Amino acid sequence: MARISPMPFEQIDDELKPIMKEYDDELGGSEFVEVFAHAPGPFKNFITFYFPLISETRGEIDPRITELARMMVANENDCRLCKAARFAHAEKRGVSEELINEIPNYRESKLLTPREKAAIHFAEVLAGDHKSADKALFDELREHFSEADIVDLGWRIVTFVGYGRFLHVLDLDIGHKCPLSFGPKAA
Repeated sequence: MARISPMPFEQIDDELKPIMKEYDDELGGSEFVEVFAHAPGPFKNFITFYFPLISETRGEIDPRITELARMMVANENDCRLCKAARFAHAEKRGVSEELINEIPNYRESKLLTPREKAAIHFAEVLAGDHKSADKALFDELREHFSEADIVDLGWRIVTFVGYGRFLHVLDLDIGHKCPLSFGPKAA
């Protein structure tokens, strides 16, 4: 049960309702937006930043690498919502449940590439013991990513760390779609 009460759907900012629809389509649920609707301005600003972060390729960082890093953060944060979320665009790029199941033991994985393992390792360090970051980590990252891509990936990961911890603390879950009809009757 969420620690902040959900806002009644009728009172939710009209600009958030299409965001709820997008979460329904991408993740299969949007009820957590009913909690974030209490502060619509900051949430809309966050989503403007977040959606491109997870869905666009910039440099050499694509949604597949992003999703694998996000799932490591979800494991480190122990966030139910983050662990349950599966972004459709990542699935289209081959992020299967089999691949996600490899993340906790990524070093031994035969399915993950060395590049993917480096990204997951970076996520593990940033979401876990960030003080353990050392030269070896950055040597590994530089084998697979440019410095610009390391910084870009780092921004993605720290965003997942903070967002996931906020979702966890609020005890938010996923699985229920918003009640708005987006069919022919929607105006």
